[in-house]
Amino acid sequence: INFFSRLILRNYFDIIASAIFAYSIALVFAFFLYRKLVFPFSVTSFKTQSIRFLLIQLSCMPIVILIFSVLSTIMYKTGMGIYSEPVAHAISIGTPALITFLFYKLYVFYK
Repeated sequence: INFFSRLILRNYFDIIASAIFAYSIALVFAFFLYRKLVFPFSVTSFKTQSIRFLLIQLSCMPIVILIFSVLSTIMYKTGMGIYSEPVAHAISIGTPALITFLFYKLYVFYK
């Protein structure tokens, strides 16, 4: 969702704004998917899960945006052209996936 929504939003916003909006949209979807499919037996309250999930995601957002911004610039300058943003975005959203999964498992959705 993050990747495809950024592609659509990029038509209306600059590179950083489109990445931030896409990250925010994906954050909402990710919370409900994690809650329903990955950690359905958690006894932690919805409110606590929401707050913890948001804190982890907001702490990762600057990292993702920084990686995306730097990589897309480097890739564009090295001749990747129109592929620089999508490739940089794919790498940047994949980077914190393992770290956040462990935080979710051990802190947000633990049972």
